[in-house]
Amino acid sequence: MTREEVAQVREQLLAEGLKPTVKAVRGRLGYGSDRDISQHLRSLGEGSPLPPGEGEEEADDDDAGDVVALAEAAVAQAQRRLQALEDAVPLAEESLAQARSVLLNASGRQLVVQHAVRKGWLPGDDPAVAQAEAAMTQAGRRFREVTAKLKALPHEIKAAQAAVRVAEREAYLARQHADLVERRAVLQAEAPEETDDPGVNYRRKAVWKQEAQAVQAEIDTVLAQAGL
Repeated sequence: MTREEVAQVREQLLAEGLKPTVKAVRGRLGYGSDRDISQHLRSLGEGSPLPPGEGEEEADDDDAGDVVALAEAAVAQAQRRLQALEDAVPLAEESLAQARSVLLNASGRQLVVQHAVRKGWLPGDDPAVAQAEAAMTQAGRRFREVTAKLKALPHEIKAAQAAVRVAEREAYLARQHADLVERRAVLQAEAPEETDDPGVNYRRKAVWKQEAQAVQAEIDTVLAQAGL
């Protein structure tokens, strides 16, 4: 595990709006010691590296607090997303009403211009003809766009509601069952790699899958008990 690898993961986490804690970096890397990752992070702008043997207890406590804080921040973010989508519904309905009104007016204007051309009151190449045509085309495009947006909102709201539920579950696990979260993260990081021996691959995956399912079963149980 190199400083460059830690730096790359740190930048990824920051780009995603996440705090590059020791535990977050280790979870993304899938390997590395807390001490080495902490030293690399500090050399990348988090202060000076800790002296050997110092601060390890505090770093672990900070990591646990960071996991909870990140989980709760994810809940807040998911809730804000859901609220924004719900607030967008009346605005989209208002925009649709306005777009419909503009489209009707533009259609009426075009009909009047076409009638004038048929009656010989306007030449077919009069600028008003092209203007009326362009206005109706633009109004029609706007009406279709707003209609599609309004139709998509219920699906987006449903997905956002699901995201809130997932975030709430993760926050609960981080607060009340950090050991399960840690075990799940370790198992995810230890997913067996492919080898040239299909038999070995099968056995490794079978054992890993069984362990992962056992941890997930424990997680499902505590979530069900909590009504989540």
